[in-house]
Amino acid sequence: MFFLFFRRKYQNLVAVMYEGPGRLRLNANRKAGRDLERAKRGAMVYEGTVCWFIMDDSGQCLERGEGPAAAHFSREELAAMLRQLPQHSAMIAVIRELLQYNQDKASKILTWTQPGQRGSAVQA
Repeated sequence: MFFLFFRRKYQNLVAVMYEGPGRLRLNANRKAGRDLERAKRGAMVYEGTVCWFIMDDSGQCLERGEGPAAAHFSREELAAMLRQLPQHSAMIAVIRELLQYNQDKASKILTWTQPGQRGSAVQA
C-alpha cells in the first residue's frame, strides 16, 4: 500500500542550445528527483547550453540559469531570453508535447532575433 502514496514529482527541464549564429534549439526533458538534478547539472555545464529552465506542467518557471554558451550573446539579449522564453509559444509547445504524447524528450528549433528588431524576439 505504501507505493500508492509515493509518487515522483515530475518537472520539465528545458535547455536552450546554441547551434551557431542565429540557430537555437529547445531541448526538453521530463525528469524527477535525482534524475532531474543530474540533468540540470549537465545542462549547466554543457558547452552548448545558452540557458536552462525548470518548468512545471502548467508552464510556470520554477528555476532558470545561464550556461557556458551564454557568452555568444550580449547581456541584454540573454536577459531578454531569460525573461521572454518561459511564456513563449515555442516553450509552451515543447512542454505540451512532453505531456500530450507522454514523452521523456522533445525538441524544437528556434530563431533568435535581436531585441528591438521588428517582430517577436523568438520565432518558432
